[in-house]
Amino acid sequence: MYEYCVEKEILYNSQLGRYTSYGISVFLVEEKFREKLDYFSDVFLDEKKASDFVLLCNELELEPVHLAEVIEDTLLSGK
Repeated sequence: MYEYCVEKEILYNSQLGRYTSYGISVFLVEEKFREKLDYFSDVFLDEKKASDFVLLCNELELEPVHLAEVIEDTLLSGK
């Protein structure tokens, strides 16, 4: 089974300064084993949007191979 999680980040940009962002990680979970498979940094600026996105990924049991595409589609749709 795969588990998607939100990770809060404090980042710095020379033009924006310091800001809070939320990345998305995906883990492979099997009985007593949990391994981070992938991480996408700086995806969302809004914590609720990040949490809703992760909830949907977990509910739909999204395969990790599709995560990058789903993130891109979500950001392009503005939702």
